Amino acid sequence: IQHPKIYTVAITCDEVKEGKTDFPIIEDGGVAAKDGKVIAVGTAADMEPYVGPRTNVIDATGKTLTPGFVECHMHCKWTGENMLNLDFNGVTSRQAILDALKEKVASTPAGEWIEGDGWNELIWEDSKELITRRELDEIAPDNPLILLHMSAHTVAANSRALEEVGYTKNTPQPEGGEIGHYDDGELDGMLYENAALMPMFAAKPPLTEEQHLQSLELIGQRLNSFGITSAIDANLNYKQMRAYNEARKQNRLTYRANLMFYLDPQFGSFEDNLRRLEEMDCVTGFGDEMLKLNGCK
Repeated sequence: IQHPKIYTVAITCDEVKEGKTDFPIIEDGGVAAKDGKVIAVGTAADMEPYVGPRTNVIDATGKTLTPGFVECHMHCKWTGENMLNLDFNGVTSRQAILDALKEKVASTPAGEWIEGDGWNELIWEDSKELITRRELDEIAPDNPLILLHMSAHTVAANSRALEEVGYTKNTPQPEGGEIGHYDDGELDGMLYENAALMPMFAAKPPLTEEQHLQSLELIGQRLNSFGITSAIDANLNYKQMRAYNEARKQNRLTYRANLMFYLDPQFGSFEDNLRRLEEMDCVTGFGDEMLKLNGCK
């Protein structure tokens, strides 16, 4: 059988794992692909008919090739947005976080929000004491400042951020959440569960369209670096859904995304949210092989 020599990519490597339990590992294997789709899997010799003058041949000698991994439940867009902020994941020094915040404040105009994400006091080697409002106020008296815990269920905030949300020492405890206080009754800036995420994020200025797209590029790069090529992204509001749609149009989406819509009360009623989806054509049948609508969360 003669094969046309127009295939765009051919990869040869020591092993190919097909991802099927009834298929053995192919040693000295190869894969051919065209237009983003695998069209042949076999030995390196089997790939020779698919190689032509316009084929990009990748020599992956010494490596193993596997199918792309699928992330079955993740908050991709949200994680990408966090990647626009200061990253404290894995930082083992409390003082290093404080120093990074001081440096960021020095280069940030007064009034602009500052956010750091991923802190974890359990791995701090110099102190396990939480970073609370009064310490944050000394660092950033003129900027709303919030620090999101690595669990994504706790926020530490300074006075400017608490003011933006409307929290005072007399604010009643919300259902399913907690507003922290010092022993003297003043706010300590520690916010938990329902007192933390939605109120604080609703108070923050919205991302620009370009920041939305950058966040999807950043998380795409991170996912791809781990071999993840598909993901279910749970809990998206209509603005994030719109960003996905635009990223797809601009060819800036590097993983297949299966989206779950969140009926966000900050954007109105149930009917208001559905109307916005319809305006984006996010209805039954929406999407393609890169972008699909899964359901609601």
